[in-house]
Amino acid sequence: TGGTSNSLIPSATDQGIYLGVDAATAANLLDDYEEGTFTPVLGGSSGTTGQNYSGQAAQYIKIGNMVYTSMQTSLYDGKGTITGSLQLQGLPFTCKTGWEHRASASFSYIYNWILDSSKDFLQGQVQENTTIVLLQGSDTSGNNATESLATANIQDRTELSATVCYVAA
Repeated sequence: TGGTSNSLIPSATDQGIYLGVDAATAANLLDDYEEGTFTPVLGGSSGTTGQNYSGQAAQYIKIGNMVYTSMQTSLYDGKGTITGSLQLQGLPFTCKTGWEHRASASFSYIYNWILDSSKDFLQGQVQENTTIVLLQGSDTSGNNATESLATANIQDRTELSATVCYVAA
């Protein structure tokens, strides 16, 4: 309908723009687009207190139900008290329910992590129906594909840069 500077503004929130088709089909309706920022937290599944960050920054783009994020966290001189499994917390939208929606995180930079000899690299998985990325180490012993990491795997000045793409609920 109306708008300014050639912008299209649908008259209701359940309306959108059909892209690439001659007839209205639900699969081609763009009815949700959003950009923003959020604050990622390096924390634990059972508790997170007293962290001292030198940097926390993240941005996202949501197109339909697909969420694309880029985030950085940098602990300073205090990792605080982190209990339970290590997590990146605070994703901007809840992940859709279903094991098939547990998306992987991609890490472009990790610094000051302590992985023992049975874990050869860091990996992360968005957990269904949550706003968290579970941080894991790959298990090279052959017993399990992955093992959750704990507070002993990080230290002061631990840094992490990640990108995550997942399906929102």
